[in-house]
Amino acid sequence: MKPQTLIMCAFGPYAQETTLDFTKLQDCALYLISGDTGAGKTSIFDAIAFALYGETSGKQRAGEMLRCQYADVRTETYVDLRFVHQDRLYRIKRTPEYTRPSKRSDALIVQKASVELYLPDGSVIVKNKEATKQIETILGVNSSQFSHIAMIAQGDFLKLLLASTEERKQIFRKIFHSDVYLEVQNRIKQDYLMQQSDVRRIRNAIVQDMQAIEADETILEEWIRQAQEGIGMETALAYLEEQIGQDQHALQTQKKQREDHRQMQDHLRKQLEEAERHQALQEEKQRLEEQLAVWKEELEAIEKQLADNKLQNERDQLLLKKQALESAKSDYEKLAHLERETAAVALSQKQEEARLQEYRQAFFKAQEHYEQMQKQERESEDAALLLLTQEQRL
Repeated sequence: MKPQTLIMCAFGPYAQETTLDFTKLQDCALYLISGDTGAGKTSIFDAIAFALYGETSGKQRAGEMLRCQYADVRTETYVDLRFVHQDRLYRIKRTPEYTRPSKRSDALIVQKASVELYLPDGSVIVKNKEATKQIETILGVNSSQFSHIAMIAQGDFLKLLLASTEERKQIFRKIFHSDVYLEVQNRIKQDYLMQQSDVRRIRNAIVQDMQAIEADETILEEWIRQAQEGIGMETALAYLEEQIGQDQHALQTQKKQREDHRQMQDHLRKQLEEAERHQALQEEKQRLEEQLAVWKEELEAIEKQLADNKLQNERDQLLLKKQALESAKSDYEKLAHLERETAAVALSQKQEEARLQEYRQAFFKAQEHYEQMQKQERESEDAALLLLTQEQRL
């Protein structure tokens, strides 16, 4: 925003209509307004701020305080500002609320505040709130922000010259409104303290975890010292990674051995089943031998009855029994053949029993070794989990 002309009438110390023509400064980017104390320098800033936002720069004067005490009672109080923003010309005229004599009587009446905002497209806004909102939209800042950007009250500089160091800091914060930076600084400090506390907590956790690592005592003490100082963690990590690799290799070896033992266990189980089947055959052979002995006794008794008994019916019956015995003889021959096979099986069974005994001993040893490997596997998994926790914490 660049002012073009500023007209002040009965405003502040300016009793008559006073015009400031900023166009005479041409393209100068910096304006110097100088003069004696009370000459009206601040009133110029107040007039510009009032014209734009309806408030003075310091927000310490309003209403009748803006009207010049030396102005004629019939003189109107107003501020008329023309300015250029983004190569577009705007004009705004504001009148504060003040008390003036009535034109028809000697009574005093209140002159209401008014505004006229002339836009580049020719439209005019005459409502205070709408005009102020439109100015904020055009300039992109509100009244407070404009005052902070455009001017600094001269009274604050006097305080600055006479103040102590701490007071000077506060004055600078007030002049330049740097409280937000102090707040940011405090937040950063708080965040730093929180992060520092987290770092200490993590370091303590790392030290506790390192104390649980199985390593040389001298090396472990050096790791703990470095962890407490927050340095040299690479050596410990490299050692732990190497240990993990060795544990994983050992774990794979143990898994393979466990699979071999499982296969051996299945083989032994099949051998046991075969031995049980041979045992069943032996029992069947004994039963058949007992049955054969019974049949032999019956055959002898039948042959004796055939010799003594001459009756045809009895002979027929005996013949039938003889046929049955002959059939039993055939069964016996089959049994004898089975007995020979059983003898061979018995010999093989003895060999299998010897092998079974060896397998049983190997099975018990394998089972004991398998339990040891399971224990080592659980310990390896616990070590891997511990390392993963340490890596996450690091």
